[in-house]
Amino acid sequence: MRKFTFVMVSIVLVASLMLFIGAKEKAVEEAGTTEEEQVELVMWWWGEQDEPGLEKWVKETVEKYEAENPNVSIKTVLQPTDELIPAFQAAAQARSGPDIQFFWAGTVTMEPAFNGYLAPISDYWSPEEIKMLAYPEEVTWNGKVWAVSFYTTICPMVYNKEIFTKAGLDPDNPPKTWDEFLDACESIKQAGYVPFAIGASGGFGFSWLQIFAGMHIDSPAELLKVWVGQEDFTDLKYSDWLYKIEELIENGYINEDSHTLNLWTANEEYFGGGKAAMALLPSGTARLINEEILIGKVGMMKPPIFGNGKLAGMNNIWRKNFGITEWSPHKEIAADFLKYTISEDRAKAMYDICNVYSGSKYFNPAVVKDEMGKMYYKELNDSFGALTDAFDPMFITYESIQPAGQNMLAGEWSAKEAAEFIENQAEKWRQTNPELVKAYTEWIGSYE
Repeated sequence: MRKFTFVMVSIVLVASLMLFIGAKEKAVEEAGTTEEEQVELVMWWWGEQDEPGLEKWVKETVEKYEAENPNVSIKTVLQPTDELIPAFQAAAQARSGPDIQFFWAGTVTMEPAFNGYLAPISDYWSPEEIKMLAYPEEVTWNGKVWAVSFYTTICPMVYNKEIFTKAGLDPDNPPKTWDEFLDACESIKQAGYVPFAIGASGGFGFSWLQIFAGMHIDSPAELLKVWVGQEDFTDLKYSDWLYKIEELIENGYINEDSHTLNLWTANEEYFGGGKAAMALLPSGTARLINEEILIGKVGMMKPPIFGNGKLAGMNNIWRKNFGITEWSPHKEIAADFLKYTISEDRAKAMYDICNVYSGSKYFNPAVVKDEMGKMYYKELNDSFGALTDAFDPMFITYESIQPAGQNMLAGEWSAKEAAEFIENQAEKWRQTNPELVKAYTEWIGSYE
């Protein structure tokens, strides 16, 4: 009897062990690998140019994940700004390249989804996990969530308090209306400084000036209605900001070489160099300049108001995302790594390392203890709905708004000519991209 019992127990133990091994092998197989197989993920990313210090965070995050998952290695490639989109488009055509790809917010994220280049993250994350993303509605289309939050940036209007003082302006009370702004610009010009610095060369700098495009609208989704042909861009509701920029150009309130400098160079030479009173800067860059160059002189202001829309006076907000490529052979592992990037530990580390706000609901704002960080975080939340330039289809950004803006800044086109060109280009895009227009129209419904 004792021998029979021992045999039966042994059989049960062996059977249990086999079931365990089988279940483990099945789980590993579903993750796209075997225990022995070493998997390499390739991640193309961007952000160090925007928020100095992110490279350290990425390195640390990868090292920690690899330590917990020794069969996985992650090769990270920091992409140059000008090459980010062209490189991905080439990879998408070849169906070869990164497993994980960085995207700027809005249309830059969603067009690859519309074109079938991405695998929906909601296929690999549970609904509870999806809820921890800060803005899932912006990356939802066709019932799927297509990207993972990376970080969020406030890119406000900033000003040099010392220049304001020298121009006879109150350094603690920047202009709040457009008329006050024009008066301030004139005083700054008379004091020998450039009132407002911008750089529009290199692909997208002029789009940043769409910080003024929300003055007459209640939601960035309204801009999508323009691009799909439900509204006309030449209507002042949508193009008035071009006429306001024209005022600045005609009065000499913008640096004369704005059409030849890229945005980063203009910010460095003019605002960082103490030559310009106002500019648009990502919060991380603004902090760096305030702490290391213009010591304690950088203030933040809201865009001067000239409309009654709900987005009037909101600063630029940018969300940054990661997507999993449709061709990746390791989608489950990529999804698991992205889950780790938004964890509570990584969200806290992101702010501790580089003062950047994670795009994760695991982020605890209690970690923001310095006054400048609190100011930017409050402004980020106050302006959370402002994503005006992020809702331009990529063709509109690069083949419509950007060339129109450069011609305006060069003094060759009027605002009216620029607006008509943008609408004509939009119509050309609509005629040649009916499937994209259909997807954009569907996306409006998801967003609203």
